[in-house]
Amino acid sequence: MMRFHWLKPIITTTGLCFLAAAMYCWMTTIVVRPSKSTTIRGDFKTFRLIMKEDIASARLLSSSSDGSDLEAVPPLTVDSPVFTQRLKRANDFCFQSFGGKAGRVIFDTKHRIANCIVPKVGCTFWINVIRFIKNETGGKVFRSPMDIPRLITHYGNASKDDVIWHDKEPPKYLGHMIRFMFVRDPYARLWSAWIDKFFLPDFWYTHGQLIADFFRFTPEEKACPKNISFEQFLTYFTSDTFLENPGTLNDHWAPYKYVCDPCLFRPHVLGKMETFARDSRAILEAANLTWVLSAQTNTSRDETSAHPVDDRSLREMSMLIEYNYDTWLVYETHFNGCFPVGELYQRLWRAFQYNGHLPPDVKIPKCFLQRRDFTPRAFFDVCTDTYTKWRRLAERKVYVDQKKAALVQGYMSVSTPVLKKVQKMFQLDFDMFGYDKTPPELFDYR
Repeated sequence: MMRFHWLKPIITTTGLCFLAAAMYCWMTTIVVRPSKSTTIRGDFKTFRLIMKEDIASARLLSSSSDGSDLEAVPPLTVDSPVFTQRLKRANDFCFQSFGGKAGRVIFDTKHRIANCIVPKVGCTFWINVIRFIKNETGGKVFRSPMDIPRLITHYGNASKDDVIWHDKEPPKYLGHMIRFMFVRDPYARLWSAWIDKFFLPDFWYTHGQLIADFFRFTPEEKACPKNISFEQFLTYFTSDTFLENPGTLNDHWAPYKYVCDPCLFRPHVLGKMETFARDSRAILEAANLTWVLSAQTNTSRDETSAHPVDDRSLREMSMLIEYNYDTWLVYETHFNGCFPVGELYQRLWRAFQYNGHLPPDVKIPKCFLQRRDFTPRAFFDVCTDTYTKWRRLAERKVYVDQKKAALVQGYMSVSTPVLKKVQKMFQLDFDMFGYDKTPPELFDYR
């Protein structure tokens, strides 16, 4: 359930007029029209989202976790050949992997599952599942693991059962469990990390300050580091300092061996973000936990909907709105007026477009840019209505293709020398997990 900060009830005539005007604004602004091509202009970047001609090449770089693979591929079990082949490939490259670690492993002894957490690779889902079945939700009761707020997911009390180890065998008590981890294409993981942590304000006053120092931002720019570009983010963490010592990188963008080294963790199942729904279901079925998928969530307003992508998109938008609004409240004094709440809503809208949740050619209603007293709940309602109308018109693959096209356009802003450093940093990840180091959609036009 979303924990929104509601305004006090407005019962005056003026208040009623304001509410009526707001409703009119929402009803007359959201018009969804199919489009071949559009441009989404950010504060410092321009991303063209090509919906037809260039979309075919974008499909090659899959970063979907919306379950769309379920239609084309039959259900798997944890013993399916695809998992065996992935593990064999990873093991073949273990001779190149030294000095790794299993950074954080969460597990449940009752259901015999253990997950090595890798940020930006579906970790929120699995942390929530394990918190939910173990009742580790900060003393609060939730109807579904999908309803657990992100602040509890990632900043709630860590389980006493969490385990970390470096350069040694896994603890013996994990030997009888189904051990699993997930990976994704490094290019997609880095793009997702930038959107989540630097396009949105989550890391502005932690790693954003380090990036500001690296690029010698002015004092004013450092006080409000909202314009850290994707290329600046990549340039910073592929600098010589980190290339020589990548183990010091933040887990959200460090190579996998420094977050969860499969040569140490020795998973039974190596899942991929590109087939996240299918792979996750195989693990849940092996642990007799598929019932968590049908646990009724409070997020979707249409609880009769059987469309899993609808639920996923609404849940993700709900979670990000709530989390980033709370972050904005914490940092509001630091912003000193440089990042009003209307700009937060605008960036969330764009982030949802980049991630394929909202149509690329529909702008955020001006109401949210001109006033600061709209609640996060009101913003979520507009996002939901826009998304619902779009989904009635668009084919299922359109929003997945849109997400991939946004990624391709994002990398067009990155210079070739910086991309070469990214390739060097993640060479083992490309090899070990079978991802293309030079995908044509990112390199052919250079």
